[in-house]
Amino acid sequence: LNNHKTRDTTRVNILNEVAYEAYFSNKEKTRLYAKESFKLAKELGFEKGRAESLWLQGMASMEIDPNGSLTLFESALAIAEKINNKQGSGKYTNAVGTVFGVTGRDSIAIIYFQKAIDIAKELNDSQELGKYLINISHAYNRMGRVEMALGGYKEALQALLKAGDKNGAAICYNSMGNIYTTQGNYPLALECLHNGLKIREEMQEIKAVSKSLVSIGSIYFTQKNYEKALEYNQKVIEIAGNAGDKHTLAGGLLNIGLIYMQTNNEQAMEYLQKALVISKDLKILPLQINILLNTGLFYYKHSEKQKALEFYQEALSLSEENGMKSSE
Repeated sequence: LNNHKTRDTTRVNILNEVAYEAYFSNKEKTRLYAKESFKLAKELGFEKGRAESLWLQGMASMEIDPNGSLTLFESALAIAEKINNKQGSGKYTNAVGTVFGVTGRDSIAIIYFQKAIDIAKELNDSQELGKYLINISHAYNRMGRVEMALGGYKEALQALLKAGDKNGAAICYNSMGNIYTTQGNYPLALECLHNGLKIREEMQEIKAVSKSLVSIGSIYFTQKNYEKALEYNQKVIEIAGNAGDKHTLAGGLLNIGLIYMQTNNEQAMEYLQKALVISKDLKILPLQINILLNTGLFYYKHSEKQKALEFYQEALSLSEENGMKSSE
């Protein structure tokens, strides 16, 4: 921007690029740069740049004002269609669908995602096609139409592998793995989750690696393969501990505690206590309550019913104080 002071279309494009780069770290900056871009684009009659700046403003406002974002996205889409900017039309149509998705209107979201998919296919744009297919698959999954979701993820995976988009491919593998897990199809779930894990490890995405390890460990736990479940959760606490990710660390410690409870290993209490200390420090109530209940269960199994009762009562008090529903 400092090197290009001339108020022309190039400056509009630069402003939009800077706004996009700022999006992941500072949404307020995105909004400010996009507004400046919009003003200049309007002065110049540069419709393509104006549409992009509207889209960027909508992106920056999504979390705080989705309905306001919807208006901005629809305005951007109207401009793109008017000037026959197909790539922009696909992107802005997808954005409109995203708003409907995050506000619980998936049946409408699907209509827009499908339009975006059709445009991406027309343009032979594998990268965008993959993104839009993931979005429509997420919507189908939320609606319980899991076979449609699986079909979409598989098609998205092929498009994203063709485009060389590793992050998108990992999302597909993990999403399919989660569906197969829910269906109880553990062999396919493990295959997908391992593929996703491999990509995340190659990309050195520590948090995503931990999340994949937790998912894989949970399947082994469900299968009563406690040796494998322990192996994966030990990896979780090592990675999360080194990364300072206390939330994931507490979850991993809890899981190891549960594994040891199933195998009658006295170390179970040691891990439950470590998890409880961290959860109290983080003030993550659902996790804290979960650990308290399992600690109570440990004491109950060891015929220490008074201690068990104390932990159950603490869990119940926390739940009621914070308006959570308790089961009798």
